[in-house]
Amino acid sequence: MLIIGFGSGMTASAVARYPEVEKIDCVEIEPAVIRASPYLESLNRNILSDPRIRIIFDDARNFLLTSRENYDLIISEPSNSWIAGIATLFTTEYYTAVRQHLASGGKFVQWVQAYSLAPADLRMIIATLAPHFPELTLWRAEAPDLLLLGRTETTPFQFGRLRSLWQEQSLRKDLESIDVHQPEGLVAYFLLDDASVRKLAEGGTLNTDDRTLLEYHAPQTVLNPGLFAENEQLITQFRKGPLPSNLDPSELQRALEAGSLTALDLQDVNSARIFLNALEAQPESATRYLVQGRLALLQNSFPEATAFLKAALRKDPDSLNTMHWLAVAEHRSGDDGSSLALIDQILKKQPRFLPALGNEMQFAADRKDFRIAAMAQLNRMAAMPDLPAPEFCRLGAIWMKIPNLAEAEAVLLNGIQKDPYSHACHLELGELYREQGKYPLAREHFELIVRMYPDSDPAIFKSLAGVYVALGDSLSARDIVRKGARVFPDDPELQKAVLGN
Repeated sequence: MLIIGFGSGMTASAVARYPEVEKIDCVEIEPAVIRASPYLESLNRNILSDPRIRIIFDDARNFLLTSRENYDLIISEPSNSWIAGIATLFTTEYYTAVRQHLASGGKFVQWVQAYSLAPADLRMIIATLAPHFPELTLWRAEAPDLLLLGRTETTPFQFGRLRSLWQEQSLRKDLESIDVHQPEGLVAYFLLDDASVRKLAEGGTLNTDDRTLLEYHAPQTVLNPGLFAENEQLITQFRKGPLPSNLDPSELQRALEAGSLTALDLQDVNSARIFLNALEAQPESATRYLVQGRLALLQNSFPEATAFLKAALRKDPDSLNTMHWLAVAEHRSGDDGSSLALIDQILKKQPRFLPALGNEMQFAADRKDFRIAAMAQLNRMAAMPDLPAPEFCRLGAIWMKIPNLAEAEAVLLNGIQKDPYSHACHLELGELYREQGKYPLAREHFELIVRMYPDSDPAIFKSLAGVYVALGDSLSARDIVRKGARVFPDDPELQKAVLGN
């Protein structure tokens, strides 16, 4: 396979998970990107040590025009189209070269940002790519990104191969990290089939080498924050249903069930509704009731959620997952007796069932019984094979509520060791040190949040201003409040603070 653009190395690392991959060529124009790779090993899993990967320092177009290699898969993810020269990796001539380097049955994936890109420019990219493939489909990536999949063959979509790979633990872990917990759940990322893509592209201007219009259009919208929503609306206009139109009929019910559950995990209410509407035409099943119950939960319809989840449990009395969601519904309805009984029942059957351990912790925190919540979180962490930073941050926040500041500080520092840029851990540590009067340490953590996550929360600017005042630095306090007011112009407290200064 060929990857255009190394970036952080995450794409190369992801494709390397597939056991049948024999060779990965990656074209990268900037050597400094490769030199930065060791700093990003937590993201790319040290992919450069994999003997299958070959880094080629070259311009992607030049490589394609001078190489005779053929590939089964080409992934193109250059920088954003507003950067000078990048638009030439979205032209008719570029896609012609890509197509010539695909082996029989080969596939092409094009990353496209859906943010800061005008709908007309999205249409231009699709219109330029569409003529080069007999089938082109549109898929969502992690918001706010899109993926275009061009296939050289139009055989029906099936999940048999992915099902056969599901026992590959490393690959399965990657898919579960994007909430695909069953092979068929991948359809939750599907947006438009070939006919809909081509309909969307109608009337789109072509981006060509002699008229690289994208290069001149894209910078005009780089600071427009509302374009992701506009592109979503455009795509929704052409969306016919939740599944690819050429999905093998034998896959239909499993795909609808798994896709609806993944859409719910992604908290994509609109997609979940679309899946559910299609699922209601299929035979009655426990999964359908589970989906109905979870969707009602997302809409805060607790009695309706409870009724559907009980129906799902009658269909499948041994489903721990359904019991977990029923416990959530009953807890939110105020029936803690029933919810706790369900959690006890789950944990007797499977003591390390993480959703139930999470319920135990969350329900105790909601009751403000923080000692029980801390013990439940410790049990939950003990059941996890590889603890991510947020788990330490969560435990630290609970210890602070007790309060046990010594325990809180220790676990929060452990979280920062896991992830030096953890927003939650830095925020809790900043509050802890401020509470203890350790203002220089509080400043350090609050300043990192303002620097790395300036638009996360207006309260951080007020907290940092308070620390500056405690340190006798009224000038910095005034400046940080003014910066917060610029970032959050609609926050009345920040605006009032600016006027007060």
